[in-house]
Amino acid sequence: MASNSVSRVDFLKYRFVCLVFSLALIGAFIGVCVYRWQTKGYIFSYSIDFTGGAQALFKFSQPVSSQQVISILEGKGWKGVVTREFSAQELLIRVKNIDNHVGGARDIAKTMRTQLQESIWITKLISCRVKWLGLVLVLCCVGSQFMQ
Repeated sequence: MASNSVSRVDFLKYRFVCLVFSLALIGAFIGVCVYRWQTKGYIFSYSIDFTGGAQALFKFSQPVSSQQVISILEGKGWKGVVTREFSAQELLIRVKNIDNHVGGARDIAKTMRTQLQESIWITKLISCRVKWLGLVLVLCCVGSQFMQ
């Protein structure tokens, strides 16, 4: 025998519970936004992937400190310097909003390299990969072919 019974689920029975839960989530989001605004001065922290800028991956012949690189580049006028260490000798450097460098990615990497070599006394830059974010411009470089 086939049963033609239809099961009924009363979704409206839980509408007030769902309303309270939704309002609690919205309130929590607004609370977090207010907290971040008061403590950090901004709500969202966008990376250079969204704001534009450049990133350069440098491989040096000797170990380099990321804090030292940040302080040097910020002292030279670079905005929003962020670094990521892959090893003691490899360092990814990201900078935001490169409006004053009209020479392109190659010019940015040369300027960074020069400023770092003047300040850290690095003997040799082994390799570099530069990517200009916000535009479709990628430049790969190895050894002396790039920086000379």
